[in-house]
Amino acid sequence: MAADPPRWPAMHGDPRRPGDAKPYTRAVLREEDMDADWRAILSLVCGLAGLFTKNPYFCWTALFASIAGMATMKHPEQNMRQAVTALTFSLSGLLGAYMKIVSQRNKED
Repeated sequence: MAADPPRWPAMHGDPRRPGDAKPYTRAVLREEDMDADWRAILSLVCGLAGLFTKNPYFCWTALFASIAGMATMKHPEQNMRQAVTALTFSLSGLLGAYMKIVSQRNKED
């Protein structure tokens, strides 16, 4: 008579036996499999919106989101380029928004 295949407890270990319990090991993620940081995406979107519309509220939101994203980075060596790009967009948007206000005030004088 052929041997039956092992059933669940014998194959995976019986959880009621402490010696058979296996510790959880997290799977290693590659860089392309990781989720994007939502703060970095928010800062890029708001930075570009502020840069194109000259709206300072978008720019301030992008600046705060990019600083928060830089402060909470899990892998700074991989995400630094995106963070610097978002910071650049937010700062240039702020510069453009407030330069527009200064140039309008000078024309009125």
